[in-house]
Amino acid sequence: MIANIVESENYVVYFDKRILSGLSVDTVGYNNFKFIAGCKVMRKEEHFTMHFILSGKGTFNIGGKSFRLGKGDVFYCAPNELFSYYPDESDPWEYVWFGLYGDNVSETLRLAGLDSEIHVRYGVVTDAVINRLDGFLSGADKSVNRGSLAAVSAFTGILSEIAIEDEQPPKQENMTRRYVKRAKNCIENNFTDSEFRIEHIGQLLFLNHTYLCRLFLRETGVTMVAYLRECRINAAKNMLTSTDKTVREISLDCGFSDYPHFCKIFLSETGFTPSSWRENQKNLL
Repeated sequence: MIANIVESENYVVYFDKRILSGLSVDTVGYNNFKFIAGCKVMRKEEHFTMHFILSGKGTFNIGGKSFRLGKGDVFYCAPNELFSYYPDESDPWEYVWFGLYGDNVSETLRLAGLDSEIHVRYGVVTDAVINRLDGFLSGADKSVNRGSLAAVSAFTGILSEIAIEDEQPPKQENMTRRYVKRAKNCIENNFTDSEFRIEHIGQLLFLNHTYLCRLFLRETGVTMVAYLRECRINAAKNMLTSTDKTVREISLDCGFSDYPHFCKIFLSETGFTPSSWRENQKNLL
């Protein structure tokens, strides 16, 4: 939650255009989807948009790919790209977004690790980024054509925090923990997608896949494949206990496109079939 903004308040601030030819801020918005409805319709925008997720979860679809994103993540769309994004029903997200235009927007966003192929970054909305958002939004005048230069300054400052994180040469131990934390976040936010693969994580974090696998195993004692499987099975156990969905429906919701494979993995991990697990949990209540 951003300070000085009422939780149920959703608003947009508009700014003068062409303040800077290379990078200008057209709009800045704050949305909390506990209080407004999301939109699943595929659509396009005429300008760049960049979203900073403060809390909750949601789905972002672009270029034939689907991303499960949550607190701390960033996603962006270029002009005239077909996309959709919408909040999770049980844990809807809250975010701040910027509408951008100018000749150098693409180059500027590339400094923050975003380009036409990489539309998301995980875990980069740090306390420093939130402080900058907070400082800007708490002083923003919710009226037309105010504070355009301040908006550009705030946005580039936020990008500098994201870029600085990559440019700093921290100790190897801290670097390893950061990579592993991001890999975990990526798995936790995407495991429900049956198309999600461990190989995608290295691409999203700009790391060699084999190197990242080695770091993850050394730091956690388990492989990334095992961690992905654990997330899916734990989610399935929770849904079997707390919902009336069929086992087949739950397998799909937890990222298993192959129902027999799900049953086999569940039995191997828990010693129960999904149905017997559900029955056993009911008897314990």
